[in-house]
Amino acid sequence: MFWRTMFAGTFLALGFLTGVGTYAQPPAHTPPPDTVCPGDKVVWVNTTFPRVYYYRGERYFGNTLQGKFACEKAALGEGDRPTRNGQ
Repeated sequence: MFWRTMFAGTFLALGFLTGVGTYAQPPAHTPPPDTVCPGDKVVWVNTTFPRVYYYRGERYFGNTLQGKFACEKAALGEGDRPTRNGQ
């Protein structure tokens, strides 16, 4: 019984020491209902360097710490670029 307590305590201590919560993804944002892009796609623009935008279904769509939703043509006009690796 003692070894079970030690085993559980060791894993609990390792979890606190390594900061398991720091590896979690930030909560995903969803496009507001008033974001309408007729004939265009809604993209998530990362507003920090590098100015990259992500399409719906990609890993970082709505998942960067600082960003905004925009139409793809507007993002291109602001000097942003699409992702190169599809993430």
